[in-house]
Amino acid sequence: MDASGWLLVASLLAASADAAVPLPADTTVNGDDGVLREIKDRIARFEATGDPTAVYEALECVSSIARDALQQDRAARERVTASWLAFLSGIDPVLDPAWTQGAVPVRGTTPPPDSGPVSAAGEVDPANIADLAERARYVDALKASKDYAKRYSTQIQLHRIDETAMQRFGDWIATRYPSSDPERASIEAAIASTTVDEGRRSRLRSAVLRSNTR
Repeated sequence: MDASGWLLVASLLAASADAAVPLPADTTVNGDDGVLREIKDRIARFEATGDPTAVYEALECVSSIARDALQQDRAARERVTASWLAFLSGIDPVLDPAWTQGAVPVRGTTPPPDSGPVSAAGEVDPANIADLAERARYVDALKASKDYAKRYSTQIQLHRIDETAMQRFGDWIATRYPSSDPERASIEAAIASTTVDEGRRSRLRSAVLRSNTR
């Protein structure tokens, strides 16, 4: 994804959780199956294109029905809870657990001596490297550097989307399931039965606990 794409996702995430952010024109959110299908389709689009904007669109699909679900509408609340859990379990496979924000990529790689002029991008023309073995090593190192920079950019966006989703999930629980609501037990049952790893399950439970204090 290029810089303009990164800025698009960043600007979208800067929007308030309660803001009405328009969904793409091809989005259809009708009932349980519609929402779950949109989540699945958007994440599949990310896997095919590598564009995190598709994952953000999946988040907005869930946020859109969450905004409309009334506290007194039990069926709507259950549908939204299921949709949040479907989204969060859906993005888990594309989040790299080994990624760390501090491991910022270094631009380019050091070329061999006497490799000719260095471009504004900090690279040299591989054709100027006379030694074929050195040239191959430089090309491989340059590709690895660019690939890592791309993965880093993608993961930082995905992790920010994940953080936004968890924040919105907690906020939604706090506003739609007051701490005195006996239906809160249904949230724990949903979390216990959803297909996420224990790390995610623990984070979900923590979000619910934090919502008790609001």
